[in-house]
Amino acid sequence: MERTVLRPATALYREKLFETERIKSVVPLDCHLGLNLLPFKITVAAMAEIAYWVQKSNSYDDAEEALRRNTKIDVKNDTMRFVANTVGKIVLDNDLARAEESYRLLNSGGLTFPKKKLDRELYVECDGAMFRSREKGDEEDGGDKGDRGWKEIKSGVVYGSDTFIGRTDDKGEPGQGLGNREYAAYAGSADVFRKLLFDLALRNGYGKYKTTILLTNGASWIKNTKDLLFPDAVLILDFFHLREKVRDFSNEYFDHNEAESKPWRDNTCKMLRNGEINAVLNILRGLKKFETDARAVNLRDYITENIDGMDYKHYEDNGWHVGGGDLESANKTVLRERLKQAGTRWNAETAGYVTALVTKAKSRLWDRDVVRALRRHYGVARPNDDI
Repeated sequence: MERTVLRPATALYREKLFETERIKSVVPLDCHLGLNLLPFKITVAAMAEIAYWVQKSNSYDDAEEALRRNTKIDVKNDTMRFVANTVGKIVLDNDLARAEESYRLLNSGGLTFPKKKLDRELYVECDGAMFRSREKGDEEDGGDKGDRGWKEIKSGVVYGSDTFIGRTDDKGEPGQGLGNREYAAYAGSADVFRKLLFDLALRNGYGKYKTTILLTNGASWIKNTKDLLFPDAVLILDFFHLREKVRDFSNEYFDHNEAESKPWRDNTCKMLRNGEINAVLNILRGLKKFETDARAVNLRDYITENIDGMDYKHYEDNGWHVGGGDLESANKTVLRERLKQAGTRWNAETAGYVTALVTKAKSRLWDRDVVRALRRHYGVARPNDDI
């Protein structure tokens, strides 16, 4: 069959065709192959391929080049953007619908959990990152988010202690790495993100593990998340975030003199990890006051507000992970690589679509949650796509 293009004979017919079918012409071969039913007149496989390279690349220009180099498919920048947003919306809508159902089951008492629990831990990490936006910034959840041009995207990662794998660091010291883990991210309200996070935890075994541990950066919305969704969880202030606060404070206090700052922060972190929290607070109270700008780190208040989640000696005696940077940060891994490129600005909506794709790739769920979801959405599902 030739790829013949049929166009309306008159302006009136052209207007009527566009009004009723949202098209300007008819291509019989496209109709025969079913391409007329798809956005952009490309196959589902091509849409998934475009979306993959968009989420993997630092920019749409880079994605266009990567797609051409790796697949020989030549698609222009604007089309790649539209396709990625379409695919991302389908993926995010599916996640939101599943999260609403999990939340409904929770509130209706429809969830059941085994009485015999796995003698392991399920870890739920929460974080957030700011990204440049074309819209007015967030003022939600009590944060300093009111500046125009900045918005927050919330992220989470869930993994079980049975996924830990042994590894050595650059100095040859033994440590822990992660095997399977699953990410979620959302550029919007904390209430919606909490539902996504709960569904994420549920899919990864929440209720089946003996202990659930919620690792936090100290944000109030994460503490509220524990109270609302994970009341049985142990809340731990991620030691990585605490160490960053100590570093920032010491840099300010010692005027970025590394010779003075480093020994102080190393000793302070050692004391905090050993459970000498009150001793550190006494040291902070005794420090000479100093003038800084409005961004100064109030380490004493930060420790005081999060003291209930800082019993690191007890946690580590139980064999629990307390953070410290040796496991991947969902914030850095999922968000910064794609959203925080120099000069980029996003709408919250499109940022959400792209990060929905990034989380699936990082979670190694691309085939299940992107490719299969696309086939189901466009009516070309295969027999095992619902598995």
